[in-house]
Amino acid sequence: MTNRSSIHPGAWWLFGAGAVVGLTGVANPLVDLLALTVLFVVVLRHSHGAVARTPFATSLKIGAILIVVRAVFSVLFGARTGGTVLLNLPQVPLPSFLAGVSIGGPVTTELLLQAFCQGLALATVLACFGACSTLAPPGTLLDSLPKAVYELGLSVAIALAFLPELVASAQALKAARRLRGRPTKGIAGLRGTVVPVLEGALERSVTLAASMDARGFGLATATPRSQHLGTVVAGLGTALLGVGIAGLLTGGSLVLWSFLSVVLGSCLLALAISRRSHQLRRTTFAHRPFTRRSIVVGASGVTCGLLLLEAGRLVPGLMSSPVGRGWPTLSPLVVVALAFLLLGGWSAPEAVE
Repeated sequence: MTNRSSIHPGAWWLFGAGAVVGLTGVANPLVDLLALTVLFVVVLRHSHGAVARTPFATSLKIGAILIVVRAVFSVLFGARTGGTVLLNLPQVPLPSFLAGVSIGGPVTTELLLQAFCQGLALATVLACFGACSTLAPPGTLLDSLPKAVYELGLSVAIALAFLPELVASAQALKAARRLRGRPTKGIAGLRGTVVPVLEGALERSVTLAASMDARGFGLATATPRSQHLGTVVAGLGTALLGVGIAGLLTGGSLVLWSFLSVVLGSCLLALAISRRSHQLRRTTFAHRPFTRRSIVVGASGVTCGLLLLEAGRLVPGLMSSPVGRGWPTLSPLVVVALAFLLLGGWSAPEAVE
């Protein structure tokens, strides 16, 4: 039992979501490596040192695989833009209408560095989701959602929990095969692992569906007229929110109207969710208030994302891959943004047994 529950699960997911917004598309390896270090330190503090068995560790392993796969695809199909040639692969001639596409050819240092930077960017974003799943498992987040979005939250929680369960099932099956002296690697090990893992996943899905049906989940009832009005208000708020966010991202002369659209859409959406939550009856196992520390944790992630976006706007090319432009660089604003992320995660109570 840990005191991690004193932080609202939504605060941890705001913490990770803000980092994802700021780090999406960032191919600067210095920024990505610093962000991974910050996430590792925060997860290490709140997992009592047992990082190796957390979803964060699984996300790091998948991220490493993504980097390798990205490098292999770049070597086989990447654009040949010149540079220091490391080796020459046999090149397949392609017709003229496939100009810009190549199969094989010279493998350069710049090509591999570009693939590494792009793969590291994907791995960093994936690590943010792994950190969120470690700091606040989807099940705890589900208990704290408003009643109006409980069904949607349950679907997302089941989807997010599927991968860790699949990994745990595969590890248990490999351990059982190893004890029986059966192969766990190569084609033979893969053939003996894939089918039982998929069968176990299907059985868990059927069991989950039966338990949800037994509890009356999704039972159709008469829909009052006020609920239809709430649906219309929620749809209008979502549309205004989407239009406003798109306007803010594109910039231009309609920034003010886009900001007003975001504010109005958020208010309508919050009103619809609040009204619908009061109409529904659902008990909760435990109430987790959004304390001041939770606000600090969530605000640190949002602040980090906004500062990273601002740093990319103020210094063009800072967040892109440095290949062909010399060594990667940092700006003070990036350091401040990641410092906010670290301080916010560190300010939460330390996990204890």
